[in-house]
Amino acid sequence: MADMREAGCVAFSDDGRPVATALLMRRALEYSSMLGLPIIDHCEDKTLAGEGVAHEGFHTSQLGLRGIPGAAEDVMVERDIVLAAMTRGHAHIAHLSTAGALRAVKAAKDRGVRVTCEVAPHHFTLSDERLLAPLAYDTNLKMNPPLREAVDRDALVTGLMDGTVDAIATDHAPHHADDKQVEFDRASFGIVGLETAVSLTLDRLVHPGVITLARKVDLLSVNPARIIGVAGGRIAAGDVADITIVAPDLAVTVSAAAFRSKSRNTPFDGWSLRGGVAATLVGGRALFVNPAVAAVAALGRA
Repeated sequence: MADMREAGCVAFSDDGRPVATALLMRRALEYSSMLGLPIIDHCEDKTLAGEGVAHEGFHTSQLGLRGIPGAAEDVMVERDIVLAAMTRGHAHIAHLSTAGALRAVKAAKDRGVRVTCEVAPHHFTLSDERLLAPLAYDTNLKMNPPLREAVDRDALVTGLMDGTVDAIATDHAPHHADDKQVEFDRASFGIVGLETAVSLTLDRLVHPGVITLARKVDLLSVNPARIIGVAGGRIAAGDVADITIVAPDLAVTVSAAAFRSKSRNTPFDGWSLRGGVAATLVGGRALFVNPAVAAVAALGRA
């Protein structure tokens, strides 16, 4: 782990393969704390999740799908918070999705435990009710953690509002069409999140007044940089100009066919959203300028 830090590693993660053994997670937190780096933690008890493919509840029963209970996340979050307190390590809970896990994080922060967390746009926007409509067995709704119940989604929104949630992460998981155009049980977990995250955050959180625009910047930029200890998340003289310019009122229609990504696995295809990306700069160079914004700017100059 020390060698990896020297090579440029900024965090360690078990994403996709959660650490089943508490002793191993204890050691990971102990060693990472010596190095000043966080453990990015995919919290899922596989013995509870089993062969589940969607959130365990009423809707999976209706569809005849095997369920993943929210407890599979809750018990692992509780375990790793206890271990973080014991080791004084930094546990960052990735793509948190349940109300129970959020309560555990909030209580741990109140006790001074070094724990941070993130949520994904699909988890604060959708719930497992979506599994039934408009198209049942839509594999673009299959992700891990799965879409939870409405009460979980609403809890995440509250956590974003009250400061319990530290960051918004896309949980970007592109897949080839062949991996999604199969039976729900056999389809790969995950959706593309990178190209819809800004618009969903603006439309569902900023414009309804759930969070401010400044809080959005913190969640998507400032806090992620702070959590993993990298330069970024600020605009200052001498800093690298990696900048996203946002157009808060831009009318956006999500079109999977127009994605820059080679993958199209999104449940948001066709959605109309308010707010989007006007341009992106990397190292001070403009690598993307939204044609709609450029046309408006040109009209203004004319």
